[in-house]
Amino acid sequence: MLTSLFFKVSSVNFPGFDLPGQQWSLLNRFRAEQGYCGACRRKWRLTDTDLCPYGKTQTMSHIVESHPLTKLNGGLSQLHSADEDAVS
Repeated sequence: MLTSLFFKVSSVNFPGFDLPGQQWSLLNRFRAEQGYCGACRRKWRLTDTDLCPYGKTQTMSHIVESHPLTKLNGGLSQLHSADEDAVS
């Protein structure tokens, strides 16, 4: 296979690899810090502000770690584990 010439093929998948496509995609957006948040929307020139409704800069990590309505116990490390508590 041509890709094996350029990339090492691994049989180990990231946590959450078996999730449905939409959840897997969202999980990877948080992992890459490139999802639909205020900071990214401002960077992409879709909005003039990067603030959440509570006045803080809305980044992907802010959504998971400190936003009062969406904070996940365990933060990004919990989300990266993709266990039942993180993805439900």
